[in-house]
Amino acid sequence: MSIHSIIDYIKKNNIEETSYFKGDINEYLNNGQIYINLLQVNFPDYYEYSNNSIVFFYNNYWIYLSFDITMNYKDIFWNISISKNKDDLKKSPVISLY
Repeated sequence: MSIHSIIDYIKKNNIEETSYFKGDINEYLNNGQIYINLLQVNFPDYYEYSNNSIVFFYNNYWIYLSFDITMNYKDIFWNISISKNKDDLKKSPVISLY
């Protein structure tokens, strides 16, 4: 799933669960450094961010979105946690590769 697909998915759905999406490592290698910037532009009510994660408020939900790369550098995994309450977000430990 591309970053743009994930943005579209969040904007079109009201989900209240943690979801994992497998993405294309080539997209990360070509565009990875702008992932968080794209999310900030699309979801301007962000609360905090790092190199590989962002917390933002959208459509009455708090959303934590992070990405991680597999050790063999073949896949990227997206973690999306959504909650009505910011304190209930399930943040997963992720490795920053920047």
